[in-house]
Amino acid sequence: MNWKLSKDGLIASRTTGAGCESMLVNALPTDAVLIPYISSQAELNADLALSKVDAITAVKLFHASTIDTLTGSEQMLEVSSWTGQMTMAKEILEGKPNSFYTNALFKGRALILGNSELDPVNQTTFAQVVKIKSEAYWFVVGLAGAVKKKALIDIAAAIDVAAVNTAVTAAKVTANSAMAAAMAALSTIPK
Repeated sequence: MNWKLSKDGLIASRTTGAGCESMLVNALPTDAVLIPYISSQAELNADLALSKVDAITAVKLFHASTIDTLTGSEQMLEVSSWTGQMTMAKEILEGKPNSFYTNALFKGRALILGNSELDPVNQTTFAQVVKIKSEAYWFVVGLAGAVKKKALIDIAAAIDVAAVNTAVTAAKVTANSAMAAAMAALSTIPK
């Protein structure tokens, strides 16, 4: 049921939804009148449009938060190095000679971790770990992206506010379930 709050003949506010009657009645000034009314199609369309904008924002924020959680809240600088590390790991795993960049990476690691970092066997181990982590990261990106895409499709197709809310709730349930499974899988990855 929709309600309008009228005071001195002026419409002060309107609200929609189950349970709003008791909230309104408890907050009413003694000289106010609560009037039931039917929303116009224009009001329903505006409510739906606003609901969709809010839902899209919520889904995008939840998507970013999911990736942030699953990647251990890595800083952007660290994340930006992952593609380069994967390129170097691929080079090593394919048995190609180390590029200048790969040699520089291992020389830098050797300064802190010792000359064993220059050993091809240890470089191969490093490359295998990078490959496993890279696959896990891209799995997470794909999973979160799929949940986001489905939610955006469902929101776009929603014909009323209830359907928008259902789409957002379903996306969060799916994302939380997927995130739990991904976290379990990520916990087995070598550090």
